[in-house]
Amino acid sequence: MAYAALLASIPDEQVIDFRNGRRSVLAAGESIRCSHILTSWVRPADLRDVLRHAIDGGESLRSDLWHPLRPPVWHPSSSAAKIAPALRRIWNEHLEKSGPLDPDDWHAGEIAKVLNVFEHAAILGNGVVSFLEPPTDEVRAKKVLIPLV
Repeated sequence: MAYAALLASIPDEQVIDFRNGRRSVLAAGESIRCSHILTSWVRPADLRDVLRHAIDGGESLRSDLWHPLRPPVWHPSSSAAKIAPALRRIWNEHLEKSGPLDPDDWHAGEIAKVLNVFEHAAILGNGVVSFLEPPTDEVRAKKVLIPLV
């Protein structure tokens, strides 16, 4: 089953306050929704691996948050600042090798969204949080919390 990933650029202080119970929601500076398929179907492997790390890597956001595939995660600002240029470099190398892409290329649009949120975070000194959308069955969906505005 394919899920969408929700990625958001968030100041580290907000995440720390959220982890410590001083905040109940996170306010995104920039947020995107992209396909989780990017973590498995993208080629070449180096591009897929950096996308997998960007979308599914990082620290656990908070121990009480749950999802059947993986819990919400957070890349602190120091990590987001390294992912942004790595993803940009690998994406540009891929584009140089493959030549111009069709403007309607679905993968390119999805990758661009991930790159944009990480570059936004890097510019502002933010981290990036990642949530997976709730599953379609009601029982498990009720257990998934996405505290993002």
